[in-house]
Amino acid sequence: MHESLSQVLASESTRPALTVRGWVRTKRESKSCAFLEVTDGSCFKSLQVVVDAALPSAALLPRILTGAAVEVD
Repeated sequence: MHESLSQVLASESTRPALTVRGWVRTKRESKSCAFLEVTDGSCFKSLQVVVDAALPSAALLPRILTGAAVEVD
């Protein structure tokens, strides 16, 4: 089950895994990784997601543009 970004940021506990859905506000790429700023509209803050270029999911990066809907695990 996914949680809103405001719930994740308000939580005091550390969880090993969670799922957040939202859209990409900005994307920056380098050789070894990419940084996605993801927001869901539940609060003014955003979540920075780091995608390792060595992972299979990095193959999706060229298709992820500003405004793209994403689900992050």
